[in-house]
Formats: sequence, C-alpha cells, structure tokens
Amino acid sequence: MAVFTCAIVYLAWSGGKQTDKMILAADRSAAAAQSFSQTADKIRAETETAVTEFGAMANANRKSADAASESSNTAKAALEISERAYVGVTSAELDRDLAEGQDSRLNVTIANGGRTPAFNVHVRHYYRWGPKDIQTELIFSKLDVISTSILLPNVQLISASDKIPGPALLAPMIALLKAGAWVLVSYGDITYTDAVRKTRLTRYCYLYDPANPIHLQVCAQGNVAN
Repeated sequence: MAVFTCAIVYLAWSGGKQTDKMILAADRSAAAAQSFSQTADKIRAETETAVTEFGAMANANRKSADAASESSNTAKAALEISERAYVGVTSAELDRDLAEGQDSRLNVTIANGGRTPAFNVHVRHYYRWGPKDIQTELIFSKLDVISTSILLPNVQLISASDKIPGPALLAPMIALLKAGAWVLVSYGDITYTDAVRKTRLTRYCYLYDPANPIHLQVCAQGNVAN
C-alpha cells in the first residue's frame, strides 16, 4: 500500500513538472509571438513612414522639376523675344499728290527691326479706294509677291510699290478723297521665318491723309503681327 501511494505521489509530482515545462514553453512561445508581432508592427510602421517620406520626396522632386522646366521655358521665351527678327513697315508714301490724269505711285518701305536675320521674306502689297467702310473689308487676293531670301536687321530695306493710274482717278473721286468722304488705303502682308524657324506674319494698313498727302497715316485697325 505504501509503495502504491509513493508511486501515485511521484506520478503527480512528475506530471506537475511536465505541466510547468509546458506552461513555461507556452509562455515563451507567447512572448516570442508578441515580440514578433511588435517587430512586425514596427516594420510596418517604418515602411509606411518610408513610403510617406518617399512620396513627399517624389512630390518635391516633381515640383522642383516643374519649376525648373517653367524657368527654362520662360528664359527661352525671353531670349526669343529679345533676339528674334521683327519685320514691318517703316513708311508708306505717295511720290506725288493725287491729280486727275496723273499717275501716282504708292511706295512702302519694309525693314527688319530685330536683332537677327529674317528668312524667306514675302510681301504682298495692295491698295483700294472708296467709301470709308472698305477699311473693314480688306481683300488679300493672290498676286505676285516681292521676295527675298534674307533680310538683315537694321541695314537692309525692301520696297513695295503700286502705280495708281491717272485715268482711273476722276476729278469727282479725288474730291471725295480730299474731303475725307472716301479713303485711299494702302495695305498688305509680310510673311517670314525667324532664326528659331517660326513662321511670322505682319499685316499693315495705311491711309491717305488729305492734310499731308505724301505721307500716309497708320490705320486705326488692320495692323497686326505675331
């Protein structure tokens, strides 16, 4: 009986030891799991922070690149404006005042007021006379053009001219022009290519002035350039 009791006590004691070991192992596993979970949470937080910081850095870089591009475009545009060719009319004149039966000639002088040459310059020159409203109906029909392959800045001129035949202007028409009831319009367009290979257009318009018949005056509208 004593032996049996000792066996039971031993089994209980050894079973308790095993249980303690299992509990200790479980506690260690739980601690390891918790530590792993905390490490994973830390890694995830650090990853999220890194992603956020990378996004902020990428956004900053993009803004910096956009600012640099805008600055470069602005500088390029400023350089183009300051250095490009500008072709236009410097004067429009009659060689003599209008008179019945007398030919007169309209002369327009064209120059490049820019800082670089203009290339492939083409000029179409016209004139019309009639009631004042013809100024709003200027017709740019096809005709032979005055051309030059290059127009140097400030040293070279182009002259475009048209003859006004005396027989076409009768005394009553001249009287209307001198009274200001009719207008004589000298107009045209100029196309050219600048140094950066952009095609440019200038349109001009000048009016006969009875008070100063030799020197035509700039029209209030019809003068444009790009």
